[in-house]
This record gives sequence, structure tokens and C-alpha cells, in this order.
Amino acid sequence: MLSKGFDPLRGVWIADVLDPWPLTSRPKWPQFVRTIGFIAFLFLPIIIFSAIPSPSSGGHLIGKGSVTADIGLLGVLFFLVISVTLLPHVRRRLADLPNQLLANQIVGASILDFDPSASTYGVTLRFLERISRVDGWRGVFWFGLMLIDQIFVYWGVILGDGKPQWHKTEAVPGSLFNLLAVAETQPNLAGLWTFLVWGPTILYLMIVIARLLVIFACLCAHISSNQQLKIVPLHPDGVGGLSPIGKTSLFLSFFTFALGIDLAALTGNELVISKTIEASQNTSVITSNMTILVILWVAYFVFGTALFLLPMMSLRKRMAAAKMEYLTETAIFFCLIEEQHRADIKKSLLRPDALQGMVALDQLMRTAARMPVWPFDVATAARYFGVLVSPITPLVNIPRQSRGL
Repeated sequence: MLSKGFDPLRGVWIADVLDPWPLTSRPKWPQFVRTIGFIAFLFLPIIIFSAIPSPSSGGHLIGKGSVTADIGLLGVLFFLVISVTLLPHVRRRLADLPNQLLANQIVGASILDFDPSASTYGVTLRFLERISRVDGWRGVFWFGLMLIDQIFVYWGVILGDGKPQWHKTEAVPGSLFNLLAVAETQPNLAGLWTFLVWGPTILYLMIVIARLLVIFACLCAHISSNQQLKIVPLHPDGVGGLSPIGKTSLFLSFFTFALGIDLAALTGNELVISKTIEASQNTSVITSNMTILVILWVAYFVFGTALFLLPMMSLRKRMAAAKMEYLTETAIFFCLIEEQHRADIKKSLLRPDALQGMVALDQLMRTAARMPVWPFDVATAARYFGVLVSPITPLVNIPRQSRGL
């Protein structure tokens, strides 16, 4: 059962295409069909347009500068596949998280009143919530902004380098797109689709993912402010009963993984090029693109770690307070029993039940002391950092493999 009126992506067209809301209504097409259809709609025209061997509108499907050799494009495709597959599941998981905590009696019923647009969780979070809205006209604004960005990149950068590739062709006077020519190259159908449809949609999808992270942060802040929040240091999950929150954050990390795959594809492409040049010129080459990619990798690990921890930051204080309160109360009780035990010793009196109680209290204190002040355990953290690092691991073998080219 879903929480009252809570849809983390209400009014977002890309989410409704992949997974119509509300979930109580049965969509005409299954979700996997919608996902495959959405990916095919975006990517297949690139392949088709690239296969048209016309100087006025075509490019290369196979051959020098072909789309099949564009590792970066294939990396973006992989990001698209992962993201649109995960999006409906994350949407449902966030929607059901308040109900799950309520069913476990960790929070009170007021948790169901969550509304991110009415949040009062601090200046920074309120600002992020407002600017990340992608419903209605705000979604049109964000998509338009991404479209302007891609138009600038295509005409200001891609066409400007003057090197024909699959997404552009040599300028041909009198041809269909010659009026748009820049630096002896002109657009083709593959390039226009890529930078007017494919590119803006991918960037817009990143904004939608960012919106999900902001909603998750707002929800964590809402849970933290719940007056009936019960953090149990001895809870079997090891994190005070808040393990669903940590698992949700781990699930969200696969979006970061998808970005890492995209970055790894760009890096792999640059490594192959640089190592091939080194082999032919017998000299070490560090391209400007590689320098930029190193900076992006540093940013990836820094922001990737931050995106895992920061949304749950608001719960850290409550967990630390609950842990300290329990340990303090238990320690006071332990001291009282210990004083009674000393008095018994002076009287040469042995009470096995008192000794057993001290042992039990000691074990309870040790268990509570092991509770982290984040809503995830060591295993969840290890899984997250495994996901974070995994995109870069295949790049280790590329320099050795490139020597044989």
C-alpha cells in the first residue's frame, strides 16, 4: 500500500511514460515493453540515420568515425538502459518507504503527510527542492535548458572542429543542411537527432534522477523530525530499525554507477587513442581530454560518496542521540546493580540472578555501542563503495591491451 498522496515524480512525463501513475491502474503495456520501447525510440534513429550514405544527410554506420566505434555514445546508451530500468522501481520504493517504517512501528502516522513542496528542512534543502522540480512547466523549462546546451555543443564545438564523423559530414554546397555548415562540416540527420532529441533527453533524465535524490533527502529529514520516531539501538537490523532507509540509499547508488559507466566509456576511448599514438610515435602522450577526465573521476568519487551520505545526514543526529540516551540509562542501571552486588559481597551473599542481570546488561550495552549513527551497516557501506568503484576497474587493463594495437 502506498502512502497518502505521495508520488516522488508526480507530473514528470518521462516517469509516466515508463510507469503510469497511480500504480493501482493497470497500464495497457507492461513496464518492460515501455522501457524497451523508450530506449529504442531514442537510440534506433541514430543507427538508422547513420546508415544513410547520403552526403546531404547521412554519415557512417561502420568505418572511420563510425557510430559503432563511438565508445562514448555506447557508454551513454548503457547509462540510459540502467536509468530507465531503475526509475520506476526507485519511484515505487520511495513512495512506499514511509509505509514500511510505519508498519515496523518506527515512526508515527504523521509520516504519511509527507509533502516535499511544503518542507521546512533548512535553507539548502528547501532551495534544492524548489529548483529540482520537473513537473509541468518546470519540466518544459529544464528540457529547454538542456536543448539549448546541446545546440551550443553541436554548433559551437562538434561542427567547429571541422572533422567529419558519423554525426556530421563534409559541407556539400547545395545539399539539404549546407546552410547550417560550420568549419567545412555540416549537420546530418544522425547529428540532428543526437543533439536535438537524444542528448537533451539524457540530460533531462539526469535532472529527474537528481530530483529523486532531493526527494529522498527531504523524506529523511521528514522522518528525522517525526516526533514518534523510535530508534531502537538493540534492533535486529543493527541500525536502530532504519535499515529500509539505508537500503533505499544503496538502491539509489546504481544511478551513480550508471554515470560511472558513462565516464568509464569516455576514459576508455581516450586511453585507446593515447596509447595508440604512443605506440606509433614511441613517446608518452597526455592529452588535454585525459586531464579533464582525471578531474571528472575525482569529482565522481567525491560527489558519489556525498550523494550516498548527505541525504541521510539529518538522521545522524537523531541516531546519535538515541544511542547516547540508551547507553547512559543502561550504564546508570548497571552501576546501581553493581553497587548492590558489592553490598552483597560484604554480607557474603551470592545472588545468581543479580550476576546474570549484570552479564545481560553488559551484553546489551556492547550491542548498543555497535549501532552506527548512520542508517546503514558495514555490509551496506561496503556494497555501496563496491558499486562506486566498479566502473573504473575495467580501465586498468586497457593500457596493456592497447600496446598490441
